[in-house]
Amino acid sequence: GKALVAVAGAKSSSFLAGPTDPALPEAPSVSGAIGLIIPPPDLRAIVDKTATFIAKNGEQFEQRILANERDNTKFKFLSDKDPYNAYYR
Repeated sequence: GKALVAVAGAKSSSFLAGPTDPALPEAPSVSGAIGLIIPPPDLRAIVDKTATFIAKNGEQFEQRILANERDNTKFKFLSDKDPYNAYYR
């Protein structure tokens, strides 16, 4: 599938104009989620729901999911090495 990449603080017109274009304000400096890969909608729903449950039930709940779903590709985002892990965190 296709992955969307969200660039924090970016506006679509900023990609078309150079930094010296007087019509556009200077882009703010951004730290953090640059290059964050957003999961596709079906997986994003699983990631969002899992993150909500883990926020309510704690890290032990996350460890149980990791143990019980280790072979389930829908939960690979729990791995630090997965490209969707940053979105999950």
